[in-house]
This record gives sequence, C-alpha cells and structure tokens, in this order.
Amino acid sequence: MTPRSELLAVDIGNTRVKIGLYEQKKLMTPDVLPQPEQMFVSPADRLQDLEFQLREFLVSGSAKWVISSVNAESEQKFLDWLKAKRPDDMIQRITGHEFGIPTTVDVPEKVGSDRLCNAKAALCLKDPGEPALVVDLGTAVTLDVLSGDGIFRGGAIIPGFQCAAKGLHKLTSQLPLVDADELRLPEFPAANTVSAIETGIFWGIVGAIRQFLALAHEERPALLILTGGNAYQVWEALLNPHANAKSESMICNADRSVHTSVKCDSVPAKQETDTQTLQEESGFIPVQMFHEVICCPYLTLSGIALCGTGA
Repeated sequence: MTPRSELLAVDIGNTRVKIGLYEQKKLMTPDVLPQPEQMFVSPADRLQDLEFQLREFLVSGSAKWVISSVNAESEQKFLDWLKAKRPDDMIQRITGHEFGIPTTVDVPEKVGSDRLCNAKAALCLKDPGEPALVVDLGTAVTLDVLSGDGIFRGGAIIPGFQCAAKGLHKLTSQLPLVDADELRLPEFPAANTVSAIETGIFWGIVGAIRQFLALAHEERPALLILTGGNAYQVWEALLNPHANAKSESMICNADRSVHTSVKCDSVPAKQETDTQTLQEESGFIPVQMFHEVICCPYLTLSGIALCGTGA
C-alpha cells in the first residue's frame, strides 16, 4: 500500500520513462537534495514494464504523481495508462517554471522542463557563489550553466550517444549503425570502422564536456554535475586521464561516491603535479585537479519531486 505521504516523480524523456518514489516528509528539508526510496525505468513504449515494477508499491490507496515531460506523445500515453490504472490518484504536470529560477535566456518559457528541474536540484548541491555546469546525458546531451548567484544562463545541446550513432548511419551511405548506448572507455586510435565510430562519439562528448566546463569558469572553478543514462561512463572517463578499455583503474579519490545524494568531499588538487608532464603522458589533465565532480543519476527526478512539494 502506498501511503498518502509518498510522492512519485515522473521524468518522461525521448526514449525512457523514469519514476522516483519519495517520502514527502523527506522533501521538506531546505537546501538538501532528496534521494528516492526506489527508482523505476522503462522504455517509453513499454509502459507495461513500469506496471510490473510498481505492482508491489501501488497495491491500494492513493498516491501523488508529479510529471515532467519533453515527449508529448509518450506523455499522453503515460497519462492514459495512469488514469486507467490509478483513477483516484492526484496528478500534477509541471513545466519547471514553477521554481521561479532567474534566467538570462532569450525565451525562458521555451526552456525544457528537464533542464529547469536539473537546475533546481543542482542549487541544492552547489555552494553559494559557486558556478555549476549541469550535464544531462540522454538522447540529447544538455550542458547548462548556473552562475554563482544561481541564475540559469542557458548552455548547449549536442547529440547524445545513440542520437549521434543514428545520425552518422542515416546521413552517410556506408557507415554502419552502431549501438552506442553502453559505450565505456573505447580505445583510441580505433582499428576498424565500428570502433572508430564508438571512439569518436564517446570521446567527442567527453571532450565537449571538458571544453564547456572550462567556459563555465567564473571567479572560481565550476562544479560539474553529471546525470542521465550515460553519466557513469562519462564520469569515469573525466576522472581518469589514463582511461582505456584495457585499464580498469581509476585515478581519483576512492571516497568519492558515484551515486551520491549529497555533495562529496572535494578531490584534492594535486598541486605538486607537473601538469605539462601529465598532459604529455596521458593526453589531458584529469578534471578533478581543478573541479569537483558529482555523478547523480536521479538529479532530474529529485528536481521534479521538489517542484511537487512547492519547495
């Protein structure tokens, strides 16, 4: 039985539907990013998978659903499914503008709800005066800047792993379609066409994040926050200058949590390291020498949940 005190945050993306189950009383702590009690993920076209996953949590009683969507077709299918299966439940659809986050973009009402929910959640993680780059690695990769004083300044949007792979295949006559969703530290240089596509997509996105992170610098280095389906692989690559498919070792502070709900201790900058030598040996400087990095797979869901409580 789902108590009335529980809330279900729903993130409807282009390819997946993600649900986070939260206790509402745990959403009321100011400036603390809440952590879901449970997470459920399903392809957007297979809602029956969610029904199976949720069966033990939604036996009876009522629940509150807070929904953010960037996919109108999938949203309507989800709402039809929800109203048929849970007719007595409360449903709240949000745009992200409920937060009232100040912004400098040209048309604020056109900013996607996922980006604004990420920004709201990121405000719980960054320090006052600290800028942040929030990277959501989904079908599209969004890279959004929060200024030190909490203003949403917009950012950049680039193709995600699968989107880039499909684009290369569709817009060329000879390049094969590559399944890029599970890419992890592909080798460079690549020795064949498929590997070359995998390497180009993966390290191209990693390189873009590094570049935009440098551009997000203000008076102090920007906090980097990663979320989305491919966040862990990118987190690993950014922290490991010797990252390679043949090497499992991580050159970073072992105390840093991959799936963290609170801000981690900073990875100490190795000031004594000769950065020029490190560049020559590994190809690039590890991000954590100058930036704190957080990987939070439920960032969007927690932003949605906060909106549902009016926090």
